Amino acid sequence: MISARRVKKRSCFRKFIKIYLIVNLVLLVFAIIADLIWFQGSGHPPPHLKVPGLFVPGQPISGTVALLVNGAIKPKKNHPRYWNNLSLMYCTLRSLGFETIHVLNSDGTSPESDRLKRAFLAFFPYGKTEDSPRDLDLDGKDDVDGPATRENFQATLHAIGSSIKQEDRLFIFFTDHGKLRFQRFKPYAVVRLWGDEISGDDFQDILSEAIPPEIWVTVLATQCWGESFLKHVKRKRTVLMAPGRPNWIWSDHDYSLFPYLFCEALIQIRLKTGQPRLEDLNGDGFVRFCEAFEIARRRDHAPEWPIMWINEDGSSIPFPF
Repeated sequence: MISARRVKKRSCFRKFIKIYLIVNLVLLVFAIIADLIWFQGSGHPPPHLKVPGLFVPGQPISGTVALLVNGAIKPKKNHPRYWNNLSLMYCTLRSLGFETIHVLNSDGTSPESDRLKRAFLAFFPYGKTEDSPRDLDLDGKDDVDGPATRENFQATLHAIGSSIKQEDRLFIFFTDHGKLRFQRFKPYAVVRLWGDEISGDDFQDILSEAIPPEIWVTVLATQCWGESFLKHVKRKRTVLMAPGRPNWIWSDHDYSLFPYLFCEALIQIRLKTGQPRLEDLNGDGFVRFCEAFEIARRRDHAPEWPIMWINEDGSSIPFPF
């Protein structure tokens, strides 16, 4: 005979399963409604390109060079917000007066489809893919230099290093997927590139080989595991910034959160409305990159805990870093 206690346990288990299924069904229905209302696909052009006169070209800052990278992995992993982050940073640097900006985006100038049109809740990929625009600021000119492959990333940094002058400054921006790998049970972080990836140790080696040691470099790595990735960079005269601490970054459909706040702090304008947002911490009339990091960190209420540190050598950090 089955004991009363066992019958009671089975009854409780059935009730638990019913409640569990009902709760998950409600959550699924809510998720579907939320996806239909708030996440409407690639939405080109993104919000920052819809506000007239938002980005006014600034006076050139002599000796400023940037390398912007969206590795994207493959079409089904390449969310529209990564292109938006890339475009936003490009427009921001142009408005600040950066002289030279190199852009590596997914498959480069290939006409093949390379990104998602949409993702469920802006996270789970599904549906058709499309070709990424190559005009990042809608001025009618292509701004993408080539694919974000490991080979091209390394070649581009070496090309920059061979032409950069002693007083120049270099800014490197990653927007992409990051991942934690394991080798002999020891974890290490990588940034994903188009069909490939590089580890923090790889990046340290490439950066040290390509860029002369007297050049100041600022790196903003906005992929997941960004802090772990940058912890391997030991090169002196390097400012290192990462929101992915200890692991994930946060995003909405349109942008990753931290680069959006960072760019808004640099240009001191609300990106979706064009209204002023003055937060110059030292009152000198220009928000430097380290200031912009601190402003964005204070405004970032997601659980990603941005971190910045500097590999110093005794020299002062040059403007605009």
